[in-house]
Amino acid sequence: MNERFFSIDGQWNVVHLPEQPNGFGVLLLGDRNYFVQSNNQSWLQNPERKLLLQELTQAGYTVFSSNLYGNHWGSEPACQLALQLHHVLQRQEILNDKVHIIAEGMGALVAIKLIQQVPEQFRSAVLINPCLHLYRFYKKERKTKLFYKRLLYELSEAYGVDTSEVEAKVLKKNHLWQLEQSPPIRMVIEMGSEPFSLEDHGRRFEHYQRQKGMEISLSLHLPKKPFSYYAHPTLSHFKKNEKLDKKSSL
Repeated sequence: MNERFFSIDGQWNVVHLPEQPNGFGVLLLGDRNYFVQSNNQSWLQNPERKLLLQELTQAGYTVFSSNLYGNHWGSEPACQLALQLHHVLQRQEILNDKVHIIAEGMGALVAIKLIQQVPEQFRSAVLINPCLHLYRFYKKERKTKLFYKRLLYELSEAYGVDTSEVEAKVLKKNHLWQLEQSPPIRMVIEMGSEPFSLEDHGRRFEHYQRQKGMEISLSLHLPKKPFSYYAHPTLSHFKKNEKLDKKSSL
């Protein structure tokens, strides 16, 4: 892969460039502790995630991602920076206006907020073991003192509020989805996945999307599958929605 690193608003970003571009971009939103540095990116350090990146670029996708201020938990600054990165890439690369999203874990919080804000800019999304209900996750972590203190601190930092205000000013405002439009979304979830359980996150969001009449699919996978196993369902979802878009434009 050929990578290009650059900074926006003090945050490092990376573009993974394919040898033979297919004209489609993919916004990658990583999980907790995901990072992009001046010359490195956490998925490049993980052999299985690196394999998935390679599958994407070999298929012709231009993959771009940002550090997004660290453990952002879906904060508005993270969402705005992701949008800014998308707009920068539209100027720098020859890409279709509508991009795909891959979001893992915590990254799904940004993905859903972006789809809520500007659904017309996204072609499809794949959510891998996603965190989709921040309030339920918070209540679960509250049962373990060490995890709870860490999460409370991260939420306070990400949203710029005092720890005593997190529940009122962050969590109760983030516990409902407000999607009126949505590109097709596919969730791929490992059975028994932690810390974002299937019932609290995947099943609840699937039910919401179906109630709203939006396209959603959920596939369950056996535990301990290599992460690169998700490459096939991801690529098939992308290609399916590229074909549908071409047909609708005829």
